[in-house]
Amino acid sequence: MQQINEKQHPSYSTLPTISLPLSTPPPAPKKSIKARLGLPSSLLLLLLPAYLVLNDQASSFLPSSVVVGSSASLSDGTCYQPPKLTPKNELFETLDQTWKSDEFRGKAISWLSGAVKVDTSVGDAWGNVGEDERWKIFGPFHEYLEKAFPLVHQKLKLTKVNTWALSYEWTGSDPSLKPLLLTGHQDVVPIEKTTIDSWVHPPFSGHYDGTFIWGRGSVDDKSGLIGILSALESLLEADFVPRRTIVLASGQDEEASGHHGAKFLGTYLEETYGQNGFALLVDEGGGYAEAFGRLIAAPATGEKGMGDVRMTVETLGGHSSIPPDHTGIGLLSLLIAEVEAHPHKANLTRENPYYSLMGCAAEFAPGVEPSLRSLIKASVKSDKALKQLGDVFGADRTTRGLVGTTQAVDLIGGGVKVNALPEKSWAVVNHRINVASSPQELRERFTSVIKPKAKALNLTLTAWGKDIVEGPSVGHIVLENAFKDWLAPSPITPTTPETVGWQVLAGTIRSTHASRIKSSSAGENELEIVVSPAIMTGNTDTARWWSLTPQIYRYGHLSPDDVYTASGIHSVNEAIKATSFVNEIRFFGELIFNADEADF
Repeated sequence: MQQINEKQHPSYSTLPTISLPLSTPPPAPKKSIKARLGLPSSLLLLLLPAYLVLNDQASSFLPSSVVVGSSASLSDGTCYQPPKLTPKNELFETLDQTWKSDEFRGKAISWLSGAVKVDTSVGDAWGNVGEDERWKIFGPFHEYLEKAFPLVHQKLKLTKVNTWALSYEWTGSDPSLKPLLLTGHQDVVPIEKTTIDSWVHPPFSGHYDGTFIWGRGSVDDKSGLIGILSALESLLEADFVPRRTIVLASGQDEEASGHHGAKFLGTYLEETYGQNGFALLVDEGGGYAEAFGRLIAAPATGEKGMGDVRMTVETLGGHSSIPPDHTGIGLLSLLIAEVEAHPHKANLTRENPYYSLMGCAAEFAPGVEPSLRSLIKASVKSDKALKQLGDVFGADRTTRGLVGTTQAVDLIGGGVKVNALPEKSWAVVNHRINVASSPQELRERFTSVIKPKAKALNLTLTAWGKDIVEGPSVGHIVLENAFKDWLAPSPITPTTPETVGWQVLAGTIRSTHASRIKSSSAGENELEIVVSPAIMTGNTDTARWWSLTPQIYRYGHLSPDDVYTASGIHSVNEAIKATSFVNEIRFFGELIFNADEADF
């Protein structure tokens, strides 16, 4: 086992990230889409890769509407559906029977339950590894992994990067083939102490109730990490010999932006395998659900960018008994109101993966209302229709984030004493940057919104080191990055018929779903799955790994029916169906076989 420590690799710039929820709220009386979203029912959201619950189901479906191996008529490659891809290796059929057995189900439950029992909660702003003792919580988790997956640890090369990040390498027989990279993080978000009594089962119990495995991380993302390890252990037990090298990379602080995990893994992987050194990367992300009467799987092929603007108002101090018309805090409040009065306009482009998602719905889903279907299809060639389509989704809070940049004032501070006028007041505005925009465009726009208000309030303005408004004033505004660096929108992974990675991933999704272990959900036997690109409104560990391959997909083989939380993935009562977890293992196993047989 190789060790690579933090001091060997200088820190990257700060790239704050978040993980998105994959789960459904608790059962509740169904409401119409119009009532729930304030939108016409035709505008049912398709898989915001966080995933909205798609409770309303169309009364009909078209089980044979997918034209296998063809592209949709909207535009070249807009909704290309690769054929189902089933491995040719005879060993796969034997292994799949094993994965579907009751004996393996019990083993899978034990693996995930045991992982959930080890608390790997990571908070924000922890110190460097080796200096902050809190990182040692991963020691027991690593010990658990070694015990639970002995063959993985005996036969694969394990490198511990910055002590706690893990890189497993299963060397293939053909060194000319680029490796497959599978990733999933070890850490989980902390439990709010005041909510512990609200858990049906204790958050680190790993309790199995006959249907669900309960506990923090059972979904995000120990099911992903343990699912990959389970597939690898099974392949090793069956004496599988890969042609293509397989790498599993796992950071320890994805929930805290990956500063100490994915960042160092990215450096190590690039140094070891080179830029563009991997054939395909699959990380956590989108799943699938029924929308417009059709099952649609939505691997995210891109992520929005992110930037935090710190807006500071500097004013003269003094005694609060002789106040000016507006204190510094009052001036700051007026500036915040100005920002919120100028939300970003929708800007839906054909390059946005969400546009492809709408295209797939128009092509394959029977529940899309004729007017919306016509608008989507008209937008292929008409810029006017495209703008109208963007405006429709931009008008609603729930969909706005998919078609434009969002802004949210999340932090504020100022003042030190009740009888002293504040001399410095500040707020931080978080932005998720549209795929059609950039950090520079965002900074320029923010400045243009504040500049007129600064003049009206008799304030000078400096924006990102440049004096914008000068002269005598009652105070001064400073605009700057709240954190050292921002994150630009990610490159968009192609999904055309020529993209082998998309063929492998989408073909595996369709094949695994068709042969899944079925639950008792009504109607599930009738729905054939469509695979579509989607967009992440937040960021995963892949934000650190763009240089490793142009074929990056963020996907977890789960639907809203597979998981349970109270109100989102980081809330109380996180749980996953055991059957669904086994299907997730099957997905990873089949993906490994298919990637091994592909030539790319």
